[in-house]
Amino acid sequence: MTSPTSEEWRPWPSDALSMARTALDLTQTPWPATGRTACSPAVDDIVNRIVSLLLIRMVALSVSRSGNRMSCGSLNGNGNNKSSAERRMYADYSTTTICRSTLAEYGAKERQLGGCATALDRRPRRRSEPILLGGSFSCEDVSGVPPPPPTYDRLFPSSITPAVIDQLRRYVGVICGQYRGPDEVPYHSVEHAYHVFMSANKLLDLMLCEEPDEDYGFGRCGGGGGGGNENDGGKP
Repeated sequence: MTSPTSEEWRPWPSDALSMARTALDLTQTPWPATGRTACSPAVDDIVNRIVSLLLIRMVALSVSRSGNRMSCGSLNGNGNNKSSAERRMYADYSTTTICRSTLAEYGAKERQLGGCATALDRRPRRRSEPILLGGSFSCEDVSGVPPPPPTYDRLFPSSITPAVIDQLRRYVGVICGQYRGPDEVPYHSVEHAYHVFMSANKLLDLMLCEEPDEDYGFGRCGGGGGGGNENDGGKP
């Protein structure tokens, strides 16, 4: 087993982070409310929710195939390795753990930026200067010197490109579009399929999660208790 290279991984893009938050919110929904909303969601909303959950499963599969190992310090915003010591990228392969640990880390980077982001926004940005998601630097660094790129431990597979996500969205959309309306088929509707998918997602999350009592400020696995073999890391 070898460590992933910088070409295989990159910091999470903003759209993927947004989908991770959606996936976490859906997975944390209490059992009685799983798949239920105040009103039936539109097909486009159902597609976006399913795609968000499937995206995290794709990340879990990529992490599993890599051996779930990454160098300590991982990659910075430029895609450069910071250390050769290896560690687990994610504690397990559950949707809750992947999403909450990623969102906690990237949120912390943004909070580190703090008031410096405002100061940076006030000064002219060089044309070649990248727009940073976050970083660890002081406000003294805003005197015309670009701050260093942030360093991330939780990473996103480079193989999951925007084109791949778009293909996934169109694939799910075609399937959801095949369901007949409730006037023709009252029970086996797209809403019923969505409810089944959400229930399966919650069961999978409860089985894969190794840290059911850890919430990182984002809630526990499956919206409640969980389980899983603490030795095998689960399977995506």
